[in-house]
Amino acid sequence: MEENQKGPAEEVGPKGPAEPTSWRSHFNERQLKEIEFCQTYAANFAHGATNHNVMMIVSQMADLLDKATGYDARALAKKIADAMVKGI
Repeated sequence: MEENQKGPAEEVGPKGPAEPTSWRSHFNERQLKEIEFCQTYAANFAHGATNHNVMMIVSQMADLLDKATGYDARALAKKIADAMVKGI
């Protein structure tokens, strides 16, 4: 792990500190942002950008894990996309 990356115990996710049992706690902040971007892309855009298939796979895998743990990432992705459209 690079020096500037945080370990799982130090993570902060979209709902605050990650739960110790959450699958998200195994990723650093930068990785979580990438996963969330993939979910936002899949939910709101999916227009065939570079790495389209990879982003769709990451999004689907995250959705399946979220569903298994009761986390509503699609609502978060929509909120992020709405903010992007508004230019916030």
